[in-house]
Formats: sequence, structure tokens, C-alpha cells
Amino acid sequence: METWIIMVSTNVFLIAVFIAVGVWLSKSPPPRRPRRSLIANGYAQTKMATVNDDTWDFANRDYGRRTMRIGFGAIPVVVVTMVPVVWRSEEVVAYVGAGLTVVLIAAFLLAMVWTERALRATFTADGTRRDRHVEHPGRSQTARS
Repeated sequence: METWIIMVSTNVFLIAVFIAVGVWLSKSPPPRRPRRSLIANGYAQTKMATVNDDTWDFANRDYGRRTMRIGFGAIPVVVVTMVPVVWRSEEVVAYVGAGLTVVLIAAFLLAMVWTERALRATFTADGTRRDRHVEHPGRSQTARS
């Protein structure tokens, strides 16, 4: 039972971090700073995100919204996954809990990939916004109608 409590606590903590980061970044993105490290006060400092202040704000707000959605969406996943294994062996609980933790962290990192795709669809390489009628990657003309 104590292994179950530890695993649930870990996953709930991750969800709380996702939601807190999401609220923080989507409401008030941090100011853009000179590129010193990969991550500095917010979204990862990728080449596209640091082109100008507009791309930086977009990346932080988009990533914040995505992590918030992931956090709220993960609540029922954790409940549905962890409740059935409450009285199982410690080994089963550990494997299920660790697997769920890996999935949550992967989703957190995958949100960066989705944000980069959104950046490239919204901005040109020099940081100017694309015309709204430009075809987005992965969308067909019939899907917009």
C-alpha cells in the first residue's frame, strides 16, 4: 500500500507541476533573455522561439496551454490506471506507477514538439507572422471548409 501511495503522490505531483507551469506560462510569459542555456525562465530556448519577442510570447503561451491541458487530462488517466492496482503486489504497483510517470514526462516533452510545429506554422523563419490563409502542415484545403 505504501508503494501505491508513493506512486500516486509522484504522479499527482507531476500533474500539479504541469498545471502550475501551464497557468504561469499561458497567463504571463517571462521576458526573453539572451540565450545562455537551453531553458531559461519558461519555454525551451529553441532557435524558432527566440527569433523575436512575438515568437517567444507565442511559444510560452502555446506551451503553457498545452501543458495545462495535459495536466487536466492526466487526472482521469491516473485515477483509472492507479485505482485498480491498489491491492496488487508492490511489484505490479511499481511497474504501473513508473510506466505512468514515464508517459506523463513523455507527454510534457511532446508538448514542446507540438509547440515547435505550431511556431513553424504560425511564423516565418525571420519571425514574421504568416498570412492566415497559408496552408498549415498536415491540414488539407477540404478540412478548413
